[in-house]
Amino acid sequence: MTSGSTLAPVLAASGLVYLGAAAPQKPSAAWPLFIVTFVVITATTVLARLRLANPDPTWIFLGFAALLLAYGLLRGAIRPAGALPLQAIAMVVCGMAAAIALIVSGKIGAYLVAAELLGHAAWDVYHR
Repeated sequence: MTSGSTLAPVLAASGLVYLGAAAPQKPSAAWPLFIVTFVVITATTVLARLRLANPDPTWIFLGFAALLLAYGLLRGAIRPAGALPLQAIAMVVCGMAAAIALIVSGKIGAYLVAAELLGHAAWDVYHR
Protein backbone atom coordinates (compact mmCIF):
# COMPACT_ATOMS: atom_id res chain seq x y z
CA MET A 1 0.00 0.00 0.00
CA THR A 2 1.17 3.49 -0.78
CA SER A 3 1.92 5.61 2.27
CA GLY A 4 0.76 9.10 3.11
CA SER A 5 4.31 10.40 2.76
CA THR A 6 4.38 9.18 -0.84
CA LEU A 7 1.08 10.88 -1.66
CA ALA A 8 1.51 14.09 0.36
CA PRO A 9 3.33 15.96 -2.44
CA VAL A 10 0.39 15.38 -4.80
CA LEU A 11 -1.96 16.90 -2.25
CA ALA A 12 0.28 19.91 -1.62
CA ALA A 13 0.70 20.39 -5.38
CA SER A 14 -3.05 20.30 -5.94
CA GLY A 15 -3.58 23.25 -3.61
CA LEU A 16 -0.54 25.09 -4.90
CA VAL A 17 -1.73 25.09 -8.52
CA TYR A 18 -4.93 26.95 -7.64
CA LEU A 19 -3.19 29.35 -5.29
CA GLY A 20 -0.65 29.98 -8.05
CA ALA A 21 -3.46 31.03 -10.38
CA ALA A 22 -5.16 33.22 -7.76
CA ALA A 23 -2.07 35.12 -6.57
CA PRO A 24 -1.28 36.81 -9.91
CA GLN A 25 -5.00 36.81 -10.77
CA LYS A 26 -4.30 34.84 -13.95
CA PRO A 27 -6.14 31.53 -14.32
CA SER A 28 -3.79 30.69 -17.19
CA ALA A 29 -0.95 30.40 -14.64
CA ALA A 30 -2.39 27.11 -13.38
CA TRP A 31 -1.09 24.92 -16.21
CA PRO A 32 2.53 26.09 -16.16
CA LEU A 33 2.52 25.71 -12.38
CA PHE A 34 1.09 22.21 -12.73
CA ILE A 35 4.02 21.34 -15.00
CA VAL A 36 6.45 22.83 -12.45
CA THR A 37 4.97 20.66 -9.66
CA PHE A 38 5.31 17.60 -11.89
CA VAL A 39 8.95 18.45 -12.58
CA VAL A 40 9.69 19.03 -8.88
CA ILE A 41 8.13 15.70 -7.86
CA THR A 42 10.00 13.89 -10.62
CA ALA A 43 13.34 15.58 -9.86
CA THR A 44 13.13 14.91 -6.12
CA THR A 45 12.19 11.28 -6.78
CA VAL A 46 15.18 10.85 -9.10
CA LEU A 47 17.52 12.50 -6.57
CA ALA A 48 16.25 10.20 -3.83
CA ARG A 49 16.60 7.06 -5.95
CA LEU A 50 20.15 8.02 -6.93
CA ARG A 51 20.84 8.67 -3.24
CA LEU A 52 22.17 12.13 -4.07
CA ALA A 53 19.67 13.94 -1.87
CA ASN A 54 16.34 13.24 -0.26
CA PRO A 55 14.32 16.45 -0.43
CA ASP A 56 10.60 16.13 0.18
CA PRO A 57 8.63 18.04 -2.47
CA THR A 58 5.80 18.61 0.02
CA TRP A 59 7.92 21.11 1.97
CA ILE A 60 9.08 22.75 -1.26
CA PHE A 61 5.46 23.26 -2.31
CA LEU A 62 4.42 24.60 1.09
CA GLY A 63 7.29 27.08 1.05
CA PHE A 64 6.41 28.17 -2.46
CA ALA A 65 2.76 28.55 -1.41
CA ALA A 66 3.80 30.97 1.34
CA LEU A 67 5.74 33.01 -1.22
CA LEU A 68 2.79 33.03 -3.62
CA LEU A 69 0.42 34.12 -0.87
CA ALA A 70 2.73 37.00 0.06
CA TYR A 71 3.02 37.94 -3.62
CA GLY A 72 -0.74 37.92 -4.04
CA LEU A 73 -1.26 40.06 -0.94
CA LEU A 74 1.36 42.56 -2.10
CA ARG A 75 -0.38 42.77 -5.48
CA GLY A 76 -3.67 43.50 -3.74
CA ALA A 77 -5.29 40.28 -4.92
CA ILE A 78 -7.44 40.17 -1.79
CA ARG A 79 -10.44 41.09 -3.96
CA PRO A 80 -12.57 39.40 -5.10
CA ALA A 81 -13.04 37.37 -1.94
CA GLY A 82 -13.60 34.24 -4.02
CA ALA A 83 -10.11 34.30 -5.48
CA LEU A 84 -6.97 34.59 -3.35
CA PRO A 85 -8.63 34.42 0.10
CA LEU A 86 -10.62 31.32 -0.82
CA GLN A 87 -7.66 29.61 -2.50
CA ALA A 88 -5.42 30.50 0.46
CA ILE A 89 -7.85 28.76 2.81
CA ALA A 90 -7.90 25.72 0.52
CA MET A 91 -4.09 25.69 0.42
CA VAL A 92 -3.90 25.83 4.21
CA VAL A 93 -6.24 22.84 4.46
CA CYS A 94 -4.37 20.88 1.76
CA GLY A 95 -1.01 21.88 3.22
CA MET A 96 -1.93 20.89 6.76
CA ALA A 97 -3.28 17.54 5.60
CA ALA A 98 -0.12 16.92 3.54
CA ALA A 99 2.16 17.84 6.45
CA ILE A 100 0.21 15.62 8.85
CA ALA A 101 0.37 12.77 6.32
CA LEU A 102 4.16 13.02 6.44
CA ILE A 103 4.15 12.65 10.21
CA VAL A 104 1.55 9.95 10.93
CA SER A 105 1.82 6.26 10.08
CA GLY A 106 1.73 5.22 6.43
CA LYS A 107 -1.79 3.81 6.27
CA ILE A 108 -3.41 6.63 8.25
CA GLY A 109 -1.53 9.21 6.18
CA ALA A 110 -2.67 7.56 2.95
CA TYR A 111 -6.30 7.66 4.07
CA LEU A 112 -5.93 11.29 5.12
CA VAL A 113 -4.52 12.24 1.71
CA ALA A 114 -7.22 10.24 -0.07
CA ALA A 115 -9.96 11.97 1.94
CA GLU A 116 -8.46 15.39 1.26
CA LEU A 117 -8.12 14.68 -2.47
CA LEU A 118 -11.80 13.68 -2.54
CA GLY A 119 -12.56 16.96 -0.76
CA HIS A 120 -10.46 18.77 -3.34
CA ALA A 121 -12.47 17.14 -6.14
CA ALA A 122 -15.71 18.22 -4.46
CA TRP A 123 -14.25 21.75 -4.15
CA ASP A 124 -13.57 21.75 -7.89
CA VAL A 125 -17.08 20.59 -8.73
CA TYR A 126 -18.67 23.19 -6.46
CA HIS A 127 -16.53 26.10 -7.74
CA ARG A 128 -16.84 25.36 -11.45
